[in-house]
Amino acid sequence: MKRTSLVLALMAFVAVSLNGCKGDDGPAGPRGAAGPAGPQGGDANFQVAIINIPAGDWGTGGYVEYPCSIITPAVMDSGLVIPYIQDDFGYYDGIPSAYHEITGFGYVYATSPTPGGIVGFETTPSAPPTTDRQAKVVTMSASFLRQIEDRSVLQSYESLMRYVQTRK
Repeated sequence: MKRTSLVLALMAFVAVSLNGCKGDDGPAGPRGAAGPAGPQGGDANFQVAIINIPAGDWGTGGYVEYPCSIITPAVMDSGLVIPYIQDDFGYYDGIPSAYHEITGFGYVYATSPTPGGIVGFETTPSAPPTTDRQAKVVTMSASFLRQIEDRSVLQSYESLMRYVQTRK
């Protein structure tokens, strides 16, 4: 018992002694691997909503609407909304695109009957999508957009996300 106490006291003394010593900083080590992607949205200047568009929703009209909580009065006043549609290869392309059937997009913040954002997607009524599609709707503030010098990053969701990740 006495020996264990002596060993613990000696270890504590060494830990405290070494902690107090400070030498010159060495060179920086190699950069670590990228961490996992954070949750979507979260930044008031940049948000993402995922909207599933079942093929059966198109009917014969060529237009569908869905609620979208990230369309707010602030976005309507001074923000930007960009939709991306997942193509058959798994990439998210802007509208229109040669890689999916969606040809138009619109959005609004409705005040009645229930306040909230609404997004609408359009296609050629005679050739609606025959498979379910997924949309990623991105909203960003005007100040966030002004920080993007190379606007080509807005052409696809993947290139925009690469830009956002380098900004963090």
